[in-house]
Amino acid sequence: MGNYRFFPASSKLLMVGLMWIGRLEIVPVLVFLTRAFWDS
Repeated sequence: MGNYRFFPASSKLLMVGLMWIGRLEIVPVLVFLTRAFWDS
């Protein structure tokens, strides 16, 4: 059983972001990040 202890904090943050995008699917994430979504 391995763990993520040896990864630097920046790599862990990147992995968290990628897992978040993967769980939500890419389209809702892109919509969430657009300016038009927040202006309405």
